[in-house]
Amino acid sequence: MWPHFPGDAKDVFKRREIILFITAVKASTVVAVGLTIAAAGFAGRYVLQAMKHVEPQVKQVIHSLPKSAFSGGYYRGGFEPKMTKREAALILGVSPTANKGKIRDAHRRIMLLNHPDKG
Repeated sequence: MWPHFPGDAKDVFKRREIILFITAVKASTVVAVGLTIAAAGFAGRYVLQAMKHVEPQVKQVIHSLPKSAFSGGYYRGGFEPKMTKREAALILGVSPTANKGKIRDAHRRIMLLNHPDKG
C-alpha cells in the first residue's frame, strides 16, 4: 500500500509536478542569463576590435571640427576698464569687422548657451 502522506496521494504527485516545473523554469532562466552574458561579451569584444580600425578616422574627424564646436573656444582674456570693439568681438567669437547680423547671431547663441533655465 501507499506510505502515509498528509492529504491525498494525488496531492503529493501534484506537488511533485509543480516542484519539477519550477525547477525546470529556474534552470532555463539560468541558461538564458548565461547565454545573454556570453552574447554581451562577444558583442563587447567585437566592438573593441572594430574600434581599433575606426580610431584613426575618428581622430581625423575630431581634428577637422572647428574649435568653437567645443567649449574651449571662448575668450579667456581679462577685461579692460572700458570694453573695446575688439574685446567684444573676441567674447562673441566673431571678427571685429563683422556685420550686425553675425553679431546678433553670435550674441543670441551665447545668450541661449548661458540661459539660467538651461542649468
